[in-house]
Amino acid sequence: MILSVILNPFVEEKVNLKKFQLGGKNQFEVLSKKPGGRGINAARYIKKLGGEVTVLSIIGGKNGDFIKESLDLEKIDFDFIFSDEENPLHLEIFDEKGIETDFYEKDPVIAPIDIKNFEDKFREKVVNYETILLTDGTPNGVCRDIFKHLIQISKDKEKFVIFDAKGEMLKEGLRASPDIARIDKEDFDYLSGSNLISLIKRFKSYNDFKPEYFIITIDKGNIIFNYEDKFFNLISKEIIRDNTDKIAKDIFVASLSFYIDQGVNFFDSLKYAFYISTKSGLNEIHIPKNIVEVERDLVLREI
Repeated sequence: MILSVILNPFVEEKVNLKKFQLGGKNQFEVLSKKPGGRGINAARYIKKLGGEVTVLSIIGGKNGDFIKESLDLEKIDFDFIFSDEENPLHLEIFDEKGIETDFYEKDPVIAPIDIKNFEDKFREKVVNYETILLTDGTPNGVCRDIFKHLIQISKDKEKFVIFDAKGEMLKEGLRASPDIARIDKEDFDYLSGSNLISLIKRFKSYNDFKPEYFIITIDKGNIIFNYEDKFFNLISKEIIRDNTDKIAKDIFVASLSFYIDQGVNFFDSLKYAFYISTKSGLNEIHIPKNIVEVERDLVLREI
């Protein structure tokens, strides 16, 4: 079973706007409204793959109520801590040409008592799960080493931890040595210093706090990773059209968590996850029959 932790969920609303008139009246059509955030999206895909998953989060206000009610309707197991602060709204506006403009409501400031209650809830829940997925950013008021604490709690209970974060939260979380960390190239640049030096050289020589397995996403069809003291590059031969970077990353961490939780070894789990993330879209998951089908579509090389 998988516990997917998201500290800062939001309400994601997609809006279609025929023509934007600055200073005038604008008519729009709401295309969709749903709970958002990588931890929640990953849980959706884990369920589509056939996995058992629970989302653990902090919610508050009317948006928090909406998140809870919506996940109940989706039949996604959901546990949470209530906060006095409202979860933010993320507004995605599409014009007549399909160009997207995003507006993000300011993140809430979570009280220290709510953070303590969340850690207590996490400590209570983690014993019932084998795989822990920690994703997304954090609301204001949360200490930058929150993921470090959650990873330490998980490791003390001998759980397998998959970590997906950014910036200072990532840097601090790595100090607790998660089993797997998936990060973007820009965040590895932040961790490793000057990007004037070859990414491969920096990856091979990186000796700071790190997980057992480090996966760096260069783009949705290109990753590098380490395995058994070797370093590899994995490239997809083909990516479906409606697969955005965000969707691909959500599906990747979901699939990786699912196969790891099913007892598949890291190397094959990564290949399955990468294949599925490049062949699936927003509403459809393409599940391969076996590892042979997966390997036919991938280019794997040692670097």
